Amino acid sequence: MNARSPSDEARHRARFEPSAAALDALLQRLVASSSFPPALLSRARLASHLTSRAQELRLPSIEALVVRIADDATEYARVEGLFSPPETWLFRYPESYAFLRARVASSETGVFRVLIAGCGGWCEPISVACALMAGTVGLDGAAEARRIEIDAVDRNPHVLNGEPRFAGLEVRSGVPEWAERWFDRDDTGLIPKREVCAVIRARVIDVVAMVEECVARRARYDAILFRNVAIYLDDQTRARIFRGFAEILAEDGVLLVGHSETFAAAEATGFAPLSAAGAFALSAKTTQGTATERAAHDPSNVQSRMAKSPTRALSRPADATAHERAREPVRKPEPVDEELTPASCISRARELEASGDLLSAWQVIGKALYIDRSHEEALVLAAQLAEKRGDGAEAERLRMRALRVHLANESMGDRRA
Repeated sequence: MNARSPSDEARHRARFEPSAAALDALLQRLVASSSFPPALLSRARLASHLTSRAQELRLPSIEALVVRIADDATEYARVEGLFSPPETWLFRYPESYAFLRARVASSETGVFRVLIAGCGGWCEPISVACALMAGTVGLDGAAEARRIEIDAVDRNPHVLNGEPRFAGLEVRSGVPEWAERWFDRDDTGLIPKREVCAVIRARVIDVVAMVEECVARRARYDAILFRNVAIYLDDQTRARIFRGFAEILAEDGVLLVGHSETFAAAEATGFAPLSAAGAFALSAKTTQGTATERAAHDPSNVQSRMAKSPTRALSRPADATAHERAREPVRKPEPVDEELTPASCISRARELEASGDLLSAWQVIGKALYIDRSHEEALVLAAQLAEKRGDGAEAERLRMRALRVHLANESMGDRRA
């Protein structure tokens, strides 16, 4: 057996330990090109990925992988995937699908068009397609003569590879009874029926590029979904996208966002949040006054919460004209001195909770769980915040997650003992 000498081991480690320059270059690209806030990027996570990926591909060194990442969009998408939120599964936010079913059922348009931006995979497009198709089924069980068109876009080609098929955590919430008819089942999981897939046009494209393209061709959508993506973007990119949505949403259309993004969306678009609980929807048609004026009358004082938030407040009023907004310069994200950790996020969230700023506390604890989805203390605090914000279902879900993590940790401790 040929054992490596100490010098051979040192050379081997050097080949598979990314240099500070390589890490800095990739982190800078993630900020400048992918619009990630610097605080959400972990050097340690990136370094670990580069080492394991270079060895997986049997490359001679980290440098060879860095060169490949620079030239191969698919390989760079893997790097983006390290920091992209894995927060999508079939029929997440069930109230939103009931909302869409009712929306399409009451629509008088012959074609109901939907844009799902940053879809993160097939779960959301298929869920939306099922909801809209269910909304066009008459009392006799026959589908009405109405077309549904869904544009589902994501910049990561991996998430849209292959035919839609769902198993494991992707079906963690189950399938609503009204949607069962749109799936077949086999040993591998759930398979959406052909007519469901037929209404979806999947495309690999950056959301900013897609929005600008839609604005240029004056596209109009009856519904736009941009959920649990905006909170991971820098302020300027987020504002740019929301303002684009304001131009391409139909006059009576609706914008659906994530549970912690409603107020940021309202501030950037001037849209008014709708009262449909759990849908997290906004509408241009019901807008009354500017976002600032609405916030001033909001009993929960949205404006002050936004000012205190770790995310900087938008610099332009929401009622500025589209032409003026389009001319705004895009500033580079400000650098940060240190990485976020679950502990620092928990500490900050508790400070915000104590000050009464529940929205910001909720956003910060969400970052802790993005960094470590199984952090018991973060899960417990998130459950408490959800309870205070009036979302009992989410609080219960988080408590159950915290319990499972606690039991798993105890079990691991017993085995070690």
